[in-house]
Amino acid sequence: MPISQEILREINAANQPPNNIVKAVDLVRRKYLAQLAAVLNKPVIIYAANFNHPNSAISLDDVHSFMSMCCGLNKKEVAILIHTPGGAINAIEALVKYIRTQFNSVDAIVPMYAFSAGTMWCCACENIYMGKNSFLGPIDPQIPFLRNDKQFIPTPAQAVIDTFEAAKKDSTKNIQNLNAYNPILMQYAPALVTICRNAVTRSKILVKNWLQQYHHLAQKDATGISNWLGQHNKHKDHGRPLSITDLNTKGMNILALEDNQQLQDAALSLYHAIDYSFAVTNASKIIENTANVYIVKQ
Repeated sequence: MPISQEILREINAANQPPNNIVKAVDLVRRKYLAQLAAVLNKPVIIYAANFNHPNSAISLDDVHSFMSMCCGLNKKEVAILIHTPGGAINAIEALVKYIRTQFNSVDAIVPMYAFSAGTMWCCACENIYMGKNSFLGPIDPQIPFLRNDKQFIPTPAQAVIDTFEAAKKDSTKNIQNLNAYNPILMQYAPALVTICRNAVTRSKILVKNWLQQYHHLAQKDATGISNWLGQHNKHKDHGRPLSITDLNTKGMNILALEDNQQLQDAALSLYHAIDYSFAVTNASKIIENTANVYIVKQ
């Protein structure tokens, strides 16, 4: 199995004379992108986000990027290497809808992390490949909540609902109890609780439908998995890492990268090269395909 330092040595060797490290990183990344496509015998698209960049979230702009990525590829099947902290529900729904009009079969490869909306994306694929060091995450939606200092913070929609319900229950027992909740409730916008309830329901419905349609699970199994993935009070943290063992225990049928040494080597080598690409460019996202089409977003 390749290690990060080996890929770095390969990048440094490609940077001769040492005057264009970005070009060297590009050469090594594209080498392993081609290698991954050869192992899978199908075209591959990279969708990788820089977790340290403020613009790393999946957005509606990514649909336009994928219009470019799908050009020149065999439209029957594709594999997408996904590395993302997540993003908006509207964005991932639009992205999945577009991709599924372009390909009959889509595989997801997760060398490290596909959290939140990234997990939802994986659920819209026929096959999901993960390693022992790979993780998906809960799909409970996060609502941008405006604090008194005018800063938006992502807040679990279920936590907003729970706080409202607790205030209602406690104040029914004793109206004086409402005083403890007033500083929080006064920040709630009109219809916020309804918006949160709709978001929680919508994320679960999307994943349930995608698991049935693309992962080919029975309705009962798909419902159980989507409810589990979307249960904030179960996971306690939106960033909780869910391993291949966690997911398969719930019936996800995740395929292990370790079962195919060539596939594991190619996927991890490509991931390391992507990681170094972010280090030398500070890009927010790299979206690239095996037809030599690439978009680097700042």
